[in-house]
Amino acid sequence: MWRGAEQMILLQKMDFGYQLEFDGNELADLAAFAQSRTLQQGFSEDDIPDVLKDWIITEPYLESELEAEQ
Repeated sequence: MWRGAEQMILLQKMDFGYQLEFDGNELADLAAFAQSRTLQQGFSEDDIPDVLKDWIITEPYLESELEAEQ
């Protein structure tokens, strides 16, 4: 993912309805999370905003259940 990539902006707008923008501190927090097994192990479903839960948890789960039924 690179800043200003046309396709990335389009996908963000399709998925979220807007372009994601991160400041330096937010990017540093994301990098720290990616590098820390401790932080990752402490992350749970409760940390995911409700608006994203359906998109990243419920939908893929339901799709796999529908495929299994066919």
